[in-house]
Amino acid sequence: MDMKERIALLRQHEPDCYGACLYLLQSEQMACEAAQHALCALARSDAFFTADAKTRSVLLRKQAMQSSLQIKKQTLHSAMA
Repeated sequence: MDMKERIALLRQHEPDCYGACLYLLQSEQMACEAAQHALCALARSDAFFTADAKTRSVLLRKQAMQSSLQIKKQTLHSAMA
């Protein structure tokens, strides 16, 4: 799969990724940042692009959760400093 096809597939999943991040973070700004990180990570994942639709959805949610937690940790550390 070439980069154009990868980007097209990621764009199809962008709303779901952002929605999951927004649900977890309850902040549009943090959700946008987390979704960007998640989609960039998925862009580098061959497993995401070779998976079937159901597995791809699981991988998307998993990465959205990981990215959301990372953004939340960064925000808390910044607030404590």
